[in-house]
Amino acid sequence: ALPIYGADSNFVRVRVLGEFPLQEDDVYIPISLIDESIQLRRDFKPLPFPLSIHIGCDVARFGDDQTVIGSKVDELVTLNHKTRGQDTMNTADRIISLGESLIRKYKWTGKIPVKIDDGGVGGGVVDRLRQIKRNDPERFAWLEVFPVKFGLRIKNKYYHDSTSYMLSVVKGLLAPFDDEGKPKPVGLILPDDDTLAAQLASRKYSITEQSKIRAESKDDMKKRGLPSPDEADCVLLLCLPVRIRDR
Repeated sequence: ALPIYGADSNFVRVRVLGEFPLQEDDVYIPISLIDESIQLRRDFKPLPFPLSIHIGCDVARFGDDQTVIGSKVDELVTLNHKTRGQDTMNTADRIISLGESLIRKYKWTGKIPVKIDDGGVGGGVVDRLRQIKRNDPERFAWLEVFPVKFGLRIKNKYYHDSTSYMLSVVKGLLAPFDDEGKPKPVGLILPDDDTLAAQLASRKYSITEQSKIRAESKDDMKKRGLPSPDEADCVLLLCLPVRIRDR
C-alpha cells in the first residue's frame, strides 16, 4: 500500500500499520485532518441545488506525471479524470464535457470557474478553452477560465508564494476550528483516495527569512523520492478562491 511514501511517514503509519501518527512539525496538513474530511463523506448530504461549482485541472509536465481533472460542488470534491500524458485538445475536451455534465445534473445556470495549472503545457489547455469559448460564447457562457501558476511569488504577509497560499486555504477548509479557535464545520469533503491523502499529508513547508510560510515545491518533493503531487495540486486549484466578473 503505497510503499513509496515510506514506512516512517504518517500516511503509512496511520493507513497501513494502524498506528498513531507521529508529530511532524514540518508537514503542513496533518493526516488527521484529511482522514476526518474523508470520514465525513459517508454522511454528507449535498444540496439538491448547489451554491457553487468549481473545476480544476493539474496538467502533467513529464511522462510519469498525471493530468488530473476534478470538480468541487459546494464542499464535495471529486477527482473525475486521471490520465497520463499531455494531450492539450483531449484535456480541454474532457473539461468541457465535465462542465456540461455538471450543468445538466444540477440544472446549474451560473458561471463555473475552471482553474488550470498554467505552467508548461498547461498554457495550451488555457488557450484551447478560451478558443472554445470564443467560437461559441452563448453555449459556453458558463466557462470562466483562470490560469494559475504554482510557486509564483505573491505579495502576502504570511505566504511566500501561490502554492503556499493555496495549501493554507485547503488546510483552513479542513480545520474544525476557525482562526479564533471557535468550532466550525469542516468546509471540504475529500474523496477516499489513498494517493490523494498521501500527497496532501507528505508536503512539507519551511519558514523564510521574512517569516513567511513556503510550501515544498513539486521538484523538491521529487528529490525526496516522492511522485509528483498531481491529485493534491488539483484539489489546491479547486479550493482557490477566485472572483468572477459580472459582464
